[in-house]
Amino acid sequence: MISRRSLVGLAGLTAGALAIRPQIIFADTLAEMDPFAPLKLDAYLRLRKLMQQPTDGEALVKNLWERYVQTGKFDYGHWAVCYSQLWWQAHPPGKDRLRVSQIGRAMAEKLRTDFPAHPAGYFWSAAHMGFEALVRGVLDSLNMIPQFFNLLDEAEARDPGYLLGSVHLAKAKAYLKLPSFPMSIGSVDKGLAQLEKAKPYQEKRYALWYIVLAEAEMQRQGKEAALQALHGLDQVCPQDMQSQYTFEISTLFAEKFRHSVATGKYNKYTWDPMLESIIELRDRQVTIAKGC
Repeated sequence: MISRRSLVGLAGLTAGALAIRPQIIFADTLAEMDPFAPLKLDAYLRLRKLMQQPTDGEALVKNLWERYVQTGKFDYGHWAVCYSQLWWQAHPPGKDRLRVSQIGRAMAEKLRTDFPAHPAGYFWSAAHMGFEALVRGVLDSLNMIPQFFNLLDEAEARDPGYLLGSVHLAKAKAYLKLPSFPMSIGSVDKGLAQLEKAKPYQEKRYALWYIVLAEAEMQRQGKEAALQALHGLDQVCPQDMQSQYTFEISTLFAEKFRHSVATGKYNKYTWDPMLESIIELRDRQVTIAKGC
């Protein structure tokens, strides 16, 4: 059930309640914001800049969603839902992330209603449930788990290869993060099985796979195996805008993971790559993948 607050936020998106700064994004350049387009450096640099400030990320999402409401064109709604994750990550952990996860989920459910045969609405509804659970705390969000898995199953039934097989990555994370008691869901073996399903799609293209693999190895074999898994990032060669950005944030996540392991602070319930803010990328040059 979507809260009234998130529905109000969705109404604000459709009505254009936020004043969009024209120097950030023009309506006629929205087509350049296709996250699945082949990499183009100039367009990617504009996108990268937008996603490192919460206000700019919000402007991009709202521009795209307004265009979706006006035209009914699937791509605009799809892109808005995809970018709502990066808008979420541009915030530091806290109540602002909860608000964005609820808005993102409301948009995803609207997309699911409008395009029930496409996996996107189901996948992103589940993803934003997961983001909300991270904000609230995994142990305080166990009531959401059945619906989370049902949505991912629906997405997988429509296209297991959607977003480079990310339905399997989402399931893997859930199995690795959830406790085995009281709901008997948490399982390293099940998490690794889902990573294997994602591997053909992601091993060479989607860097986040290695972050989740490292967490799986941390639980299965310990820190040496976990750190070794991160070396796989050197094999990745992103093919589009979205996977390039995922590569950059994953290199940041890898740094954070190494630090948490080195300091003995790693805990599967309290550390998660999605809880790390991507604001730090603002002052860094673009990371070029070694695997290309």
